[in-house]
Amino acid sequence: MRKNETLQPEQLQVAIIGASLESVHAVKTARKMGASVIALDDDENAVGFQYANTSLRVNIKDHAQLYRIFDEYRPKMVLPAPIGRYLTSIGAVNDHYGLPGVTSQAAVACTDKHLFHMLLHEKGKRQAEHILVNATDAEPLNTFRSFQYPVVAKPRYGSGNRAVQIYMDPRDFQKNFLSLLPLGEDFVVESCVQGVEYGLDAAMIHNTLHLVLLREKVLTPYPYSQCVGYYSVRENASNSTLFHNVRTSVAETCKILGINDCLLHADVMYNDAGAFVIEVSARPSGHNLHNLFTPLATGVDIIAEYLHFALPQLEKAYSFTPEETKNMLIRYFDFAHCRVKYLPDSDGMKTRDYIRDYKCNLQAGEVLQPVKDGPSLMRRGYFIVEGADRGELDVLSKEIMSQFVLEDA
Repeated sequence: MRKNETLQPEQLQVAIIGASLESVHAVKTARKMGASVIALDDDENAVGFQYANTSLRVNIKDHAQLYRIFDEYRPKMVLPAPIGRYLTSIGAVNDHYGLPGVTSQAAVACTDKHLFHMLLHEKGKRQAEHILVNATDAEPLNTFRSFQYPVVAKPRYGSGNRAVQIYMDPRDFQKNFLSLLPLGEDFVVESCVQGVEYGLDAAMIHNTLHLVLLREKVLTPYPYSQCVGYYSVRENASNSTLFHNVRTSVAETCKILGINDCLLHADVMYNDAGAFVIEVSARPSGHNLHNLFTPLATGVDIIAEYLHFALPQLEKAYSFTPEETKNMLIRYFDFAHCRVKYLPDSDGMKTRDYIRDYKCNLQAGEVLQPVKDGPSLMRRGYFIVEGADRGELDVLSKEIMSQFVLEDA
């Protein structure tokens, strides 16, 4: 598939590798700034193709194919957007052409959870029990006998909390993990560090971390512990230690992994011992966070600011510093073990003065099972509310959820 629009000779060209729905915000933002966008994806129906100037169907795992296209079009950068394992393709292109953004080395370290752990552990920054279970391992591994429970198992590669599960004791782990070996793909099993879990949006520019938004997670109970919402966290005197420890830990992690001059998101567990970095990825957050929730809460569009940094041709200064962080909550519809009997009118919900955005894709009669991964949850929709404090956000959230009439399925 190939689509070309008539371009002016002087028009600035940029590329997007992976043109999923998550790419649309970056494509639109770049075009508003006057750039021409070349979208690359192996799906001929990729949503991002609708918004780009030029759309090319290509195997984004094949670096040689990507190089041929970049040789022809010579884009000045690869737009940052949420992407999974093939962040490595973006790193390879950036290295090959000397473009700003994530390097191949950093991309590999971000997308390989085993390598990520080992690199940090060697520097004394990730003190947790951790074992790699290879795809072909078929026998129960005796090395787990010494583990302290609970433990978490997750695919070595992948994102969106796919197949992530927590096991509370050895019997649970034996029955629901070890007895199922071999699993057909590599997994990592490691200590399940306890505490309050946060996500964050940030930029690492000239080896300095710019924290844009810290988000406290709303999690489902074990064993899946899926994130079903986020509170924005405002920095103040009472949580200064939290912010200091998170900034320090994430910045140190980025330097060890070689993450620099790019956007990033991270998951961090915080407890009395400090900040434990669960993972870092050198690309923006998904799930309507970087493109919607973070700009609403902080006034900072990290894609726009990164373009100002990466493209001096735009002749505009960048800033990742919010003037204010608002008290907001984004909540996804995590109803479970039920059938939707009635749901409120979306247009009517959007008129409520405390709702900043609302999108519901649920249908009357739909049967909803427990949330086990990010994609299935995101399909349902979300709402964003603003309130005076955490207590008011909780009240407003419950009010919205109560508008749905559910019955046992």
